Amino acid sequence: MQDWLTERRRATPERLALMSGAQQWTYAELDTAVSAAAAHLHAQGVCPGDLVAVLLPNSFAYVCLAHALARLSAVLVPLNTRLTPAELAWQIAHVRAPWLITDKELSIENCQLLIVNADWFTLAAPFTIHNSPIRQAQGRPFTIHNYQAVVFTSGTSGRPKGAMLTFANHFWSATASAYRLGVHTDDRWLSVLPLYHVGGLAVILRSCLYGTAVILHDRFDLDAVNHSLDAQGATLVSLVPTMLQRLLQTRDHWPTALRLILLGGAPAPPNLIARANALPRKPAPTSPFTIHHSHFPLVAPTYGLTEAASQVATMPPAEA
Repeated sequence: MQDWLTERRRATPERLALMSGAQQWTYAELDTAVSAAAAHLHAQGVCPGDLVAVLLPNSFAYVCLAHALARLSAVLVPLNTRLTPAELAWQIAHVRAPWLITDKELSIENCQLLIVNADWFTLAAPFTIHNSPIRQAQGRPFTIHNYQAVVFTSGTSGRPKGAMLTFANHFWSATASAYRLGVHTDDRWLSVLPLYHVGGLAVILRSCLYGTAVILHDRFDLDAVNHSLDAQGATLVSLVPTMLQRLLQTRDHWPTALRLILLGGAPAPPNLIARANALPRKPAPTSPFTIHHSHFPLVAPTYGLTEAASQVATMPPAEA
């Protein structure tokens, strides 16, 4: 088989794939950008099996990179943008990544520290078919047993561990998540989790498998999240309890298009779930999107971990 984005483009080219800010891309448009990104990486010398460290905020370019590396049979190593240069340098050296990609100029001191074990280059974005000629890169055949990423754990009991995740890990996680949460063809998953976190990365890959859309935010911002809920038709959102707590301080209702809040990352107090489920549902006056739900509970508490490609155990909203 081809990589997942190639297969998705063939199946539903005109279906919405990604929204970021005021921009949006269909699967055909995303595939074109990913082909250009893959050609750019190939021209730089990225080869099948290479581990490519990525130090970027959430962005369209990051999504393109994740798919482009899969297309080249290279392995993504997402780096936490909040780490110190010394911590980043250790992770790059630990996995022996020959490449580091970033989008901003580092200080001379930081740059020298990070490129001791990796060639460093910046990323030109947005990728278009015009500014990066597409050439066929020679790579290994795509199988779900290829490694997709080495994602570092939080390191709560020592140094972070690099969890080696295959496409099969993500595939079965996506299957189990869909079994538990359901999938609608018009789903739009609002993602505010960083793409260096397995929860953020999983949303990108799952949505490609499902043929649904992602509303990608660079970070959790109350005004931006409320806008996506009320005007961009978000049907699912992944949150940690503190995010939900802050949202409840600003809202007196949920839009009826929203069908599920996946709540994880920390223990979820029962009263927080009760408060969220108790908010009334109202159609968003400026939203043209379909009304799905008017009274069902929304919050699905979940437990997951990096080594298992995100979700492990999720309680359906009605049971929570």
